[in-house]
Amino acid sequence: MHQHADRIDFSHLQILPDDFEAKLDDLRRRLRRRMNGATAEQMTRRQATYALNYGVALPHLREVAAQCQFTADECRSLWLLNVRETMLIAAMLLPDDRALAPEMAEWARLVSTTDMAEQAAFFLFGRTDDINQFARLLTNRNEAFDFAVAAFAAGRAQQLGRPIEPSTLRHLIDHAVGLRREPTITEKRGLAHALRQFIRRQPEEKSMLLALAKSQHFADLVEEIEEN
Repeated sequence: MHQHADRIDFSHLQILPDDFEAKLDDLRRRLRRRMNGATAEQMTRRQATYALNYGVALPHLREVAAQCQFTADECRSLWLLNVRETMLIAAMLLPDDRALAPEMAEWARLVSTTDMAEQAAFFLFGRTDDINQFARLLTNRNEAFDFAVAAFAAGRAQQLGRPIEPSTLRHLIDHAVGLRREPTITEKRGLAHALRQFIRRQPEEKSMLLALAKSQHFADLVEEIEEN
């Protein structure tokens, strides 16, 4: 691990109830018991860098989250710590009514790893109140992991039965085709996930894949989407 848990800088956090630090101490103890240094080191080698990473496996992290009680504001502070496990616990515990598109777009600014792009989309960003607005906010901003997060979140939202507009998928496709660089594997996987979920539910919209079929970087995705 790169930084000891007791040395995390809390100066950037908003004022929270007095018991927050006690709850955080309890959380740290639970995470230490589940710590897997080998997994954390492996993530580091894959450039999955955080302020701190305990390497806790997702099934164990779910168990820890189930034992925690943090308010929505406390979840925000957990997210801001940039510790892999506190970010994921915040993603798991934030109530649906606080997952508002503009605020979630701000949370997404802290996503700086492939691991977090996928997991946060699964646990949190897919629950955004307006996935159409969220996806546009991220693709229009276009920071490092924005497109991947938007695409994975669009796919997850559909799995959760949240409404998504065809225009949002076309917007993602237009953004992908318009990239002036080689897309990352994560971006391609995210887009494939979003489109696969959409075409399964609305096969009459399959023609939107034609733009991808003509793209040098994304043509291979069309066959993959159609097969699955």
